[in-house]
Amino acid sequence: MVSFWSYWENLNFKKAAGKKIQENPVKPNNELEEAKKALASVLQDSKRLEEKLREERDRANAIITFMAEGLLVMDRDYKIVIINPVAEKLLGVSASLAIGQKWSDFVTTYIGEKEIPFEERTAIKTFQSGKTLITTIEDNHYYKARYGGRKFPVASFTSSLIDKEGRVSGVVKVFRDVTHEKQEKEIIKKTVEERTLQVRQEQAKLTASIQSLPVGFMIIDRDENILAINAVAKKILDLKNEDPTSRQICEKFTPVLDLRKMQEKSLADKKALELKDIALGKKVLRILLSPISLSAEEIIGSVILFEDVTEAKILERSKDEFFSIASHELRTPLTAIRGNTALIQQYFSDILKDSTLKEMILDIHDSSIRLIQIVNDFLNVSRLEQGRIEFVNEEFDIRELVLEVFKELEFTAHEKNLFLKFDSEQRNAVKVYADRDRTKEVLINLIGNSLKFTDQGGVTVSILPNPNFLKIAIIDSGRGIPVKNQSLLFHKFQQASEQILTRDFTRGTGLGLYISKLLIEGMEGKIWLENTEEGKGSTFSFTLPLAN
Repeated sequence: MVSFWSYWENLNFKKAAGKKIQENPVKPNNELEEAKKALASVLQDSKRLEEKLREERDRANAIITFMAEGLLVMDRDYKIVIINPVAEKLLGVSASLAIGQKWSDFVTTYIGEKEIPFEERTAIKTFQSGKTLITTIEDNHYYKARYGGRKFPVASFTSSLIDKEGRVSGVVKVFRDVTHEKQEKEIIKKTVEERTLQVRQEQAKLTASIQSLPVGFMIIDRDENILAINAVAKKILDLKNEDPTSRQICEKFTPVLDLRKMQEKSLADKKALELKDIALGKKVLRILLSPISLSAEEIIGSVILFEDVTEAKILERSKDEFFSIASHELRTPLTAIRGNTALIQQYFSDILKDSTLKEMILDIHDSSIRLIQIVNDFLNVSRLEQGRIEFVNEEFDIRELVLEVFKELEFTAHEKNLFLKFDSEQRNAVKVYADRDRTKEVLINLIGNSLKFTDQGGVTVSILPNPNFLKIAIIDSGRGIPVKNQSLLFHKFQQASEQILTRDFTRGTGLGLYISKLLIEGMEGKIWLENTEEGKGSTFSFTLPLAN
């Protein structure tokens, strides 16, 4: 077989011979053509490979040059063979000066203030072990360049370069200056410490406040864990354990109260729940449960307050018993005084010639009537508060009852030149289901009050049926009630007129509205001040259940 190079030499010889080659040309050979094609393919592949290698080299150089971190490569002798511009800037050295030098000769490494020994440096450890080592801002590593002289904190990545025999042939180190991050971290750390101190101070204040409360205080989360409980709560609940559980506390109230169920109700309704007169052994407690919410939707637990009202209840009961006994004992002699003065006025007026004496007897009679009314008020309050008044509910026409009250108060209205008006669109009977006598007592009290504090105009009563209740409104054109005194309404022994401390024998005991409130609520209704304006009048309203 003729080789490719023999053909090439022969071809060159023929060309040099000139015409002779033209006269006797070499015939084409198939092997020669195939060799030429193969050579052309090799040359093309070589060119493409060279271009690809050049592209990869350029890409690697671009990455190294433009990366944000410093990068350098060391050979087996720890000498720098590659360094990028960022590393040059951080270390304060040019590439021409750094390349060929040992890394340890111009950069000293530290942990804090302590210099790292040569054998402990990350590059040396990577050379020896072949493992990748990473240092973070928390490791507190620093570099100090010989030429730049600047010491700065670093975070670094050091990895080995492995040759084809599997040996470590070099090390690549990527590092960055974390000065700003360290400063930010220090600021954050300082801020966290300050906030932590503030939180601890606030926690101490809160703990002191909780422990100094005169009532029992407990915070419980949604998983029934007690987060806080004060000494007063432990004393009230008679808890011997230093760290009681919510289960132990709930068992204290069994079977009188399901405290856990009440807490769940408060959480579900997202509102406070008050439990009055809860018996716990010989004690009487008032319990208040309130949800703790981070937002309208996120509720994290409950605050539970325990108040021992045993002494207050005993005192209140003693007071009520005193009023009841005193009222009973007072009513008998007062009735005798009223009866005897009435008899004197009726049968012995001719004997009493002295006008002054007659006036004195009249004063005694009127005062006895007023005292009897006060005694009756005391007795009514005592019976209502103790639940000793029985309501005889029945169906009756409210329109008919209002007109009946108007007749009884007609003389009082006429004396002051005031009108009484019944404003109702209902032509037919409007029946409610309540105690007729108690409802009449409320109407007399409300309409009587309106007449008492009205000097011009009059009083209007209107009714407005609702689906289940009937609303009755008493509207007057009287003096109105000052804003600062409106909170006194419907409270025991309180009157909402402007001169509260002035003695006025035309007024009662301050029990009228309080009694009316107890009566209406006893008949499953509500009573309230609907509106008032000084100098223009007031509107009081109450509701009663409609008859079926």
